[in-house]
Amino acid sequence: MIKKEYRLKDYIIAEYDRFMYTWEMNMALGQHRIGNCFMVGNILIMEPWSHEKEGCLKLEYHERLRKLPIWNQSQYYCFSPGLRNVSTGQPLSNYFNRQQVNKDKISIEPVKTLEPGSFRLARHKLIVEENGIVSWQICEELNKIRSGPCVIESGILFLCPNHDAVYESQSKREWVTQLRSMPKWNKTFASGHWNILRACVQEKERKKSVSLPWDSDLKKKRIPDNKQCSKKQNRKGENIANPLLSNFGRLRTSLYDTVKLKKLWDRFSPLVMDGLQFGVRIFSYLFKKFVLWGYKIKDYFLKHYKK
Repeated sequence: MIKKEYRLKDYIIAEYDRFMYTWEMNMALGQHRIGNCFMVGNILIMEPWSHEKEGCLKLEYHERLRKLPIWNQSQYYCFSPGLRNVSTGQPLSNYFNRQQVNKDKISIEPVKTLEPGSFRLARHKLIVEENGIVSWQICEELNKIRSGPCVIESGILFLCPNHDAVYESQSKREWVTQLRSMPKWNKTFASGHWNILRACVQEKERKKSVSLPWDSDLKKKRIPDNKQCSKKQNRKGENIANPLLSNFGRLRTSLYDTVKLKKLWDRFSPLVMDGLQFGVRIFSYLFKKFVLWGYKIKDYFLKHYKK
């Protein structure tokens, strides 16, 4: 039974218990895709979609989405196909679906102490330093060694983007041979690349008025009123318009209009896309009918007026 529903970006997250959730997302032509997702430490791990159902149009879906509270049960979320089991090296697609009966036995916490040393994780060499910092290395062509830092989050080792690359005198074959002699990494139950981990950005419920970055700077500088600054006197004492301030005012007004138009487009674009998709379907249906009737007329004339 669903306890509560949340919104996470374009997903609807339904809570069942402290471990299992489901995600739902609107697709083209009113179809909804649904899949399971699970809480692992501070990460919501989303499994691939398992089934579809008849849903609603995008505009209705977004209106429903806006009424739900923001997802605040985890700091990150990711998709299970991007994770790999450190023991088998296989992707974790549907891994948590199969582990529902043993969900309490899944080790989500890293070991408290990381002993210094070198470990093997697939083609990567993991180095644990004295201070507990973990980094990775990989050997590529021309004896180039790329390396980068690692982060352990909720029992999962994430490989961060590489920082530098150096060329070693050691050949790649020797490097691989040395790698195979190292013990396997077993300090976490899974691993993945850092770019698959996405932050659950907390949106602001309260709508703010449209403000531009330079508004605060203008207030700090205490520029006088436009009516006073837009005019200045020439040598004869005549008032003339200040073109610089007037151009700046027009620029700011146009940017305000652009921001407002973008907000309107974000609100009504799902309805426009649904209308276009419906028009394409109607056009395809009519085109097929015209082609079919064309062939029937052709066959009729060939049959009755064949010499």
